[in-house]
Amino acid sequence: MKNILVFFGCFCYSFYSLAQSFVPTHNYIKQKVTEGYFTTKASVVWPSDDKCINKQEALGYLNLDPSYLPTDERSPWFSELVPCQNSAVLTAMPAQNVYSACGTYILGTGYPVDIEHFCNRSRITGNPFWDANPTEQSLCGFNCASAMPLAKAGTDTTHRDTTLKNLRTSGLLATTYGGPMNRAGVWANVPTMQWVTFSVKRTLTRSGTYYIGVAADNQFKVSIDGVEIAKYTSSNQGAFEFWFILPVTMTAGTHVITLSAKDDSSPAGVAAEMYDNTEAEIRAATSYSMLNLVFSTKDMIGTTTYMCY
Repeated sequence: MKNILVFFGCFCYSFYSLAQSFVPTHNYIKQKVTEGYFTTKASVVWPSDDKCINKQEALGYLNLDPSYLPTDERSPWFSELVPCQNSAVLTAMPAQNVYSACGTYILGTGYPVDIEHFCNRSRITGNPFWDANPTEQSLCGFNCASAMPLAKAGTDTTHRDTTLKNLRTSGLLATTYGGPMNRAGVWANVPTMQWVTFSVKRTLTRSGTYYIGVAADNQFKVSIDGVEIAKYTSSNQGAFEFWFILPVTMTAGTHVITLSAKDDSSPAGVAAEMYDNTEAEIRAATSYSMLNLVFSTKDMIGTTTYMCY
């Protein structure tokens, strides 16, 4: 009887010539960083070995466009590792009267990726930290089954966005409005009408439920480790009138949260925060001192961030 040897592992780069369709090793990626093909995120220690790179490592180490990565958990081909070449300095977003004016809603579990019309959501009421700008709430109204947020009587939803933005640009509105998006919002000198994507890397100390708050002027998408978990992609103001808080189940360890936003017309902004709190603690919080922030875009103001657009 012949002995049969079975080898377990992955052959990462045996076929470079086949349209670059190979899974690169850690050492190969390190070489491409040295050559300037990739740029790396800050404070990363990269292994020097010939093991294949996986998707989580690629997201955590490199400034990549996540839309090219595999949607499942397989290791990416080299051709799917598309670098972000653009960098931008994030600046504080000017406060606007309608940002978060319709309140903060915590979504129920089982929400779909397209959260715009998901009705299982619960508003935080009676807490100015979350429920700000009450004088602007005549602009609000929401029909989960409808194609867009519905304004209350006397409000023209067709022209509301343009009219308000013209007023804000001309400086006729106050700039002291509160609410989650106003206090956490950022933007940069990036193109209008294009998706802008950047990532935040964090190491979590426990497994369990976390909460991500998000809003954008005018549209947003949220991904974790390359998997899209939520989006609001209608240009009807709902993406910035509401502050959406999403419950997410995550494991202990390092994860990459990716934010994408698209502006339809100036001004613009995107805001996101991640809370290591229970739902009850979030509802009761009246200041940041009562929250365990995993990250907030407000803390990224003044930093240079690699973006894809």
